[in-house]
Amino acid sequence: MAADGKGNPVSEAPHDSNHTRMTVAEAARVLHISEGAVRKRVQRGTLEHERTASGHLVVYIDSAATSETGRERARDGSYEDRIERYLRGLEDRVEDLRNELDREREADREKKRINAALEKRIAELEGSQAAAVAPESGELQPPAIDSNDVAVVQFIITAGASIAAAAVLVVSVLNAQVVLSGLAGGLTLLSIGSFLLHRWLFRSRTDRSQRRPPVSRIEAPVSPQGKGRQDDRQVVKKKLSLPLSLLLELLVVLALVFGFIRPFVIEAFWIPSGSMIPTLEIGDRVLVNKFIYRFTEPERGDIIVFRSVDNTDEDLIKRVVGIPGDTIAEKNGTLYVNGKPQKESYTNKNLPDRSSFAKTTIPENHVFTMGDNRANSADSRYFGPLPEKNIEGEAFLRFWPPDRIGPL
Repeated sequence: MAADGKGNPVSEAPHDSNHTRMTVAEAARVLHISEGAVRKRVQRGTLEHERTASGHLVVYIDSAATSETGRERARDGSYEDRIERYLRGLEDRVEDLRNELDREREADREKKRINAALEKRIAELEGSQAAAVAPESGELQPPAIDSNDVAVVQFIITAGASIAAAAVLVVSVLNAQVVLSGLAGGLTLLSIGSFLLHRWLFRSRTDRSQRRPPVSRIEAPVSPQGKGRQDDRQVVKKKLSLPLSLLLELLVVLALVFGFIRPFVIEAFWIPSGSMIPTLEIGDRVLVNKFIYRFTEPERGDIIVFRSVDNTDEDLIKRVVGIPGDTIAEKNGTLYVNGKPQKESYTNKNLPDRSSFAKTTIPENHVFTMGDNRANSADSRYFGPLPEKNIEGEAFLRFWPPDRIGPL
């Protein structure tokens, strides 16, 4: 056997008369395969073939396969096989669909049975609860009062009492009612304590009611997705423990006290020097009304706390002896206001003052301050009239030491 120019074998032997000579395309139609499959058979040597003078490939196939009867038989057999395979596939698909439909019907019947059982159980529970609550005589009974509702009402009442006590305290301080201010302050502390106590009781009862075991009932199965959502809700409902919650509320109250009341309402001061003896001794502690001068002007005789003119970081406490427009003078320890000598029973008689200074007219928005211990006090005689913007508030109550508690 020889080979052509492309390396394909070409038979030199005479061909059998039982073989039919045909092209690759004709062989593919007869054998019901692709032209590429025909060429592969040629390369493997399973088909007789040769090259024509023009270079075309021709193959030789058994004449029985190429006859009209053989072609029809081969074509019919192959078509029947395909039809049979297709029908078998359809039958299998129909059987699968029937099985799936049966499974869905069974699942639907199971869901209906579960729902019916749930409804029956719920009806039984509601009937048992109604029988336990309703008396046998059939008389109507008033609804029971929930302890949680009582705690809520008490909580609201104490909160309102705290706000009312704080309002009374502010009004009494504004009106310079010292006794009423003390009572209002005590009432405010008592109301805040009661508020926190009822808040603790309310939280305790809420926690106990949440720990109470729920009524048993049949529950439907939960899908994995539903279980995840239920876990998320449980995480959201989780809250702080009771001690931590009370501590947080106490911190909020302290923040309100020191963040609002102390800077703007009332602040305690300690007396470090003897410039106000005998009215204030060293170590005394006083309460200062820090908002009264937002509504009124300083008056003669007021004891005020103010920022030092020379050092704004230092607070001083002195008595107002002159207001804007007054003419102030001192001669041999006697104070003259608008030309009239002043009778000052609050000055230190054990250490009399013999100093003098010329007349001074107090300008607008300024006051003249002096200490009650005139002989040992650095006041407006040294740094001049005090600007009213430096005034922080009026000292109205000495609360320490206990044996000296009283208004100023």
